Amino acid sequence: MVTNEALTKGDLNHLIGHFVDADRNRLKNDSDKDDYGDKLDGRIEQINQTWKAKFGHEFDAKKIDDVFSDQFATIRQGQIGNDPQLAAAVIHNSNQADRTNVDKHEKDANGNTKGDQNLESGRSIAVVTIAGDKGANITVPLIHELPDSWKINVPDNMSKMQLRQNLLDQLTAVGDMSAQWPADENQAYRAVASHVLLAILGPGSDIPVSPVNGPTDMIAK
Repeated sequence: MVTNEALTKGDLNHLIGHFVDADRNRLKNDSDKDDYGDKLDGRIEQINQTWKAKFGHEFDAKKIDDVFSDQFATIRQGQIGNDPQLAAAVIHNSNQADRTNVDKHEKDANGNTKGDQNLESGRSIAVVTIAGDKGANITVPLIHELPDSWKINVPDNMSKMQLRQNLLDQLTAVGDMSAQWPADENQAYRAVASHVLLAILGPGSDIPVSPVNGPTDMIAK
């Protein structure tokens, strides 16, 4: 899942694979380095060591049903063309998408064809609303890709450099507040997940959409 990938030392491709086609292509064409760097890897190591000391094992949020319950996340699902409010929330992060290409096979400056945007009428979309750390909600826009996977639509202005810095900022906050981590491990996992999602989506990405209860494992795929 995304949170586990973010706390795995190595490179940004752990996370980029969870982004929609257009964002994956754009970030792969970003000339900046892929690696996390010593500072971010060091933060991840510190969090894992502290987590192990507190909970008896390293960070591993695989218990989806326990950690990401309906008390933590709600979902609204629909289709582009049928659900205007939902579509507006999902498409918001694609505001730099080049939709002027006549030929669907023509690539834009980011290496994307028109089809890579996945914004055509009838496309399945969803918004997961996360109960974030300290009561702040986080809205995660998702686009369905074939054969059957849900991908995060990150802001078009997100670069590798910005993603790396966001992760460092958010995981630094996680590490610095280790003395205040909840005693309940699931609650602690949820707090860390909130910080990871904030890093991926960036500031100002939250768009209010009325949620309904539903499956929450989309954010974990």
